[in-house]
Amino acid sequence: MVAIRLYSALPVRQAIVRRMQLTIPHDKLTPAQRTSFDAEVDGLLKCPHCEGFYIITLASSSTDRLNLITRGSNVSFDVVALLKQMAEEDVLRHTFLLNDRGERRNATNVVFTPRNEVVMLFPRFDERGNRLIAPTDKKFYVDFDEYLTKKVEGTLTRFTFEVKDLVHDGEVMF
Repeated sequence: MVAIRLYSALPVRQAIVRRMQLTIPHDKLTPAQRTSFDAEVDGLLKCPHCEGFYIITLASSSTDRLNLITRGSNVSFDVVALLKQMAEEDVLRHTFLLNDRGERRNATNVVFTPRNEVVMLFPRFDERGNRLIAPTDKKFYVDFDEYLTKKVEGTLTRFTFEVKDLVHDGEVMF
């Protein structure tokens, strides 16, 4: 299974922080550990890159392998591990965000983390300062073109999101 997270959305980052607070015994940390924890929380909530970029993460664990049955054989593989084997330029060139007006932005940065996660940044604004995803849009997509889809055995094609589910007080929370 592949999980996609709309990381640049403040509610998503707040949920990550809350999970950290529930799983890490803050009162049992040393002063140095507390300082480090608090700095990590502050960085997650402020997210300086989130102002200029839509940030998504793709994650899978080595135990969450995708199983396909082809020609009677069961084939199992980890999609994120496959992406990590590709050249960064290929991932950037063949991954994009698309709105329902046909506008798209290619990923401009990709980071492969040790936790079997891929972090991708897409420019939030075009050269005229317009956001890619507006409250008036119905849907937006994280899309992987045919080249990349073939490289990862057809497992990644498109993730679709309803914009109305992400609008709060007239603003898209992503």
